[in-house]
Amino acid sequence: MCMKQLITIILLVYSMLPARAGDNTHHVFFLHNKILEDMPDSAFNHQYGSYEYEAIKEAFRSRGYVLYSDERPYGTDPDQYSWLIAKQVDSLLKEGIAPESISVVGSGKGALITMLTSAHIRTNEVKYVVLSGCNELVAQYFHIELFGTILSVHEKTDEFWVSCDAIKEASKDVYKYKEVELNTGLKNGYLYKPMEEWLTLVYEWVEM
Repeated sequence: MCMKQLITIILLVYSMLPARAGDNTHHVFFLHNKILEDMPDSAFNHQYGSYEYEAIKEAFRSRGYVLYSDERPYGTDPDQYSWLIAKQVDSLLKEGIAPESISVVGSGKGALITMLTSAHIRTNEVKYVVLSGCNELVAQYFHIELFGTILSVHEKTDEFWVSCDAIKEASKDVYKYKEVELNTGLKNGYLYKPMEEWLTLVYEWVEM
């Protein structure tokens, strides 16, 4: 084997290793909307159209992120699933991946799971993005204790999913918090496709 081939193999192996503290690789967990649980074969809403799950995942991958995103089965319990995500995040931390390189991004029911996950990990620098996951019912039926670095995004024309400020104020250990209100006119439909309006906010939060 010549030296050039050896160097090529070494570089290939190195590129497959997980990112460690000091690396610039971003590890992103994306937790999808509930509609994909209900309609796994062809998620479609008559008002919002098709849920473009594959296109959303590709938007994250094309950004260079290491993406973790699985379809949840019908009727997934949010609290139980949040423990599963927390264990995966904890595994990355134990591998030596810097907490600021890890983000959990959720929309709709996935946003609820994201908030619950933050309370289990309890590491300030791990980042979370809550895309339209808050309302009075969520606050009433789930004990949510936000923890860490939180970005909340909601849509002005969506009357069901509103601001997360009330949940944030009831949480004692939020390290950093920001909320953005969009005005796309699409209600919850803005999350059905990889729109720049919300993706840009996520990219900035993940990479800050």
